[in-house]
Order: sequence, then C-alpha cells, then structure tokens
Amino acid sequence: TRSDLKSGNINWIKLTPEEHRYKDEFAMRQLKLTGISDPYEKEYIRKDGSLVPITIVGVTTNSEEVDNGIAYITDISNRKRSEDEILKINERFKIITRATNDVLWDWDLVTNDIWWNENFYYLFGFDKETYSPDINAWFEGIHPDDRERVNLKIKNAIDEARSYWSDEYRFLKSDGTIVDILDRGYLM
Repeated sequence: TRSDLKSGNINWIKLTPEEHRYKDEFAMRQLKLTGISDPYEKEYIRKDGSLVPITIVGVTTNSEEVDNGIAYITDISNRKRSEDEILKINERFKIITRATNDVLWDWDLVTNDIWWNENFYYLFGFDKETYSPDINAWFEGIHPDDRERVNLKIKNAIDEARSYWSDEYRFLKSDGTIVDILDRGYLM
C-alpha cells in the first residue's frame, strides 16, 4: 500500500519470488556499470500472497551508490491477460484449421502475402519449405483457361468493396494434375 511505501517498510527483495531474483541481480550489475537497467518483466508478491506481473526499469541518482535510485514499475496484469487470451484464440484457430478438410487462406492485400493452412500443402502436394506463399504463385496455379476470369472477379470484388467473393476454377496440383475448386472469400 502507499502507507507501506511511505513508512519505508517495503523490502523489495522479499516482494520478489525466488525464481525472479536473478533478473534483479542482473539489473543491479547493469546499474553499477551504466547507471540504468534495461526494462524487464518479473512478478511481485502481494500482501495476500498472490502474484502481480510487472515490468521494471531502474536508474541510479548517484553514480557512486547503486542503492540510491529510481525504479519505474508498471503493473502489466491486463497485458498478460490479453496475451493469454490471444494464445488461447490462436490455439483454437490451429485446432479448427486441422479439423477441417478445406483449404483455408488469408491474403494480405497490402503486402500480397498469402497464408494457407496445412491442407493446401497436403491436398495439392506442395512442399511448404520450397513453395512461395504469395498471391502470384497462387494465380499461377489457376488453370490458364480460368486465370483471367478469376483475376477479374477478384479485382471487381475488391474495387467494389464487396464483402464476399466466390468462384469455381481449376487448379494445378504440384504433380500437374487438375482439381476443381469452389473458392470463397470474405473481404475485410
């Protein structure tokens, strides 16, 4: 609490769980050498015993004594909760992409990079390590007799700011065989 802080009864070492103390020791060495420590993350122990994630950076106010300085401490609980939620969402997404037999894809219209789930490589026989995941490679895989039509329909969907695009075309697998594709996309 603020009163604990003002009274001087806070022992920073006791606030830090044992597994994070090496980070403090490294920061103290940095302070002695340079007068500032790089920001780092650790946890503090609250009065109730629960842990709070923080980020901390320190600077000395006197080049002779590391004990005199300022520490900037930020509670990063909200950020950590958000990171955990993103990890859960990403894990769910990975499971969903494995649970379907469809090829899922995402095209970044700014960079022209394209992402496919594993089914693209499995169903069409491309090597993930050697196949270039960009839009040009995908267009090259569309059967030459269908390529112009598909390209025009996609361009029109983008130019007209439609939210949905769909088309049927033939696609060339890595071994040269042709497969029929029903493709759908949502534009964002």
